[in-house]
Amino acid sequence: MTKLQEARKDRGLKAIDLCCATKLHPATISAIENRRQVPGRETRAKLCRFFKVSH
Repeated sequence: MTKLQEARKDRGLKAIDLCCATKLHPATISAIENRRQVPGRETRAKLCRFFKVSH
């Protein structure tokens, strides 16, 4: 399980909830969670802001 999946599930969120909140495409979230894509700087920043963590 990736850190993203863990953080999302700890908060009781579905992937689509995360997509809506961060304005990221569902395919992007899926690719990151399945380790097919490394998030770029902008994507990391959006996710870190959402989860209130530093990057």
